[in-house]
Amino acid sequence: MQMVNQMRYPWIDWVRFLAALAVLCEHVRGMVFVEYSALPGDHKTLAVLGFYYVTRLGHEAYLLFFVLSGFLVGGKLLDRVMAKTHCSLEYAIDRFTRIYTVLLPALIFTGIVTAVLSKDLGATTFLGNLVGLQGVVTEYYGGNLPLWTLSFETWFYVVGGSLAHVLQTRRISPLVAVLLLISMGVFVKLGALMLFCWLIGAASWYARPRNKSFMAVVLGFCLMSVGSVAMQFSRGTVSIDVERYRFWLAIEPCMPLLFAFGVGLVLQQLLLWKTGNRVANRIDNVGSIAAASSYSLYLIHYPILLLLVGLGWRRSAEISVNSMGVFAALLLGNLFFAWLFFLGFESNTKSVRNFVRRRLVTSTAAN
Repeated sequence: MQMVNQMRYPWIDWVRFLAALAVLCEHVRGMVFVEYSALPGDHKTLAVLGFYYVTRLGHEAYLLFFVLSGFLVGGKLLDRVMAKTHCSLEYAIDRFTRIYTVLLPALIFTGIVTAVLSKDLGATTFLGNLVGLQGVVTEYYGGNLPLWTLSFETWFYVVGGSLAHVLQTRRISPLVAVLLLISMGVFVKLGALMLFCWLIGAASWYARPRNKSFMAVVLGFCLMSVGSVAMQFSRGTVSIDVERYRFWLAIEPCMPLLFAFGVGLVLQQLLLWKTGNRVANRIDNVGSIAAASSYSLYLIHYPILLLLVGLGWRRSAEISVNSMGVFAALLLGNLFFAWLFFLGFESNTKSVRNFVRRRLVTSTAAN
């Protein structure tokens, strides 16, 4: 969602797209259908249970995003520091334009939806979300739930860039000291668990192997599966009596880290599985096209769903051809709208980045 890379890597775009799709599926399913426990008894089949489980993996998708961000952003940042080629200004421009080329119009779109629903726009909340302080000192703007991850992502970048500057220059400037102090305060409030997941991603990039290993892939998926199942038991549900599984609670805080380690192993191996034939190249290219608008999809789908709910949408209490058709239609509709949003904003990230870079160079030269 958050990364734009000058160099593409096989299959990584598919990971980005599928993670964004998992978040979308969870939110759309929660809007279209009632909870599993509220379904009629004859609808509670194994297939329906599987459908509800697969469309309940949003939290795992968030974790995957964080690990992937650490992998591609944090890992490369570490590479540049080790090679003594890191430039703090270039890093700041890259990260700033990547986030705000999409975030600012997404916040404006959320504000429009909020106004249509005759709810309080909240200028203070808007500003808090704009600087990555949602969940710290303010709520998510307009009830746009996925914005909670942007506060983490913003401060991942701040921490990473600040530490890289210290390692590169071997000194702590007043600005870096202030940024690190603010970052520590933010993560005291947000919690450091997701930061650890981001660091696992960075370490996975830095320690990536030279050779393919099928066993590493198997181990990675096993860790992800165990972590996912354990996290599912720890989430709120009335469909399963989780009291009998309370032994998970003692180690439950470690489950996201277990999942993150598994993701790191799989990502390492994906880099080594090259696209060696025409079919594989086409599949990989389709993934790139699908993933191009994943960040836009991530930020704008929830306001669309909130708008429909605000206009009187009602959830279905049965699984039928019609209700599944509505589910599919909403998925496709959100994907289409996200693509339009991408064409209007996210696709211009490089142009915005170059514009900011030119302006800063001109300003520096003038001084």
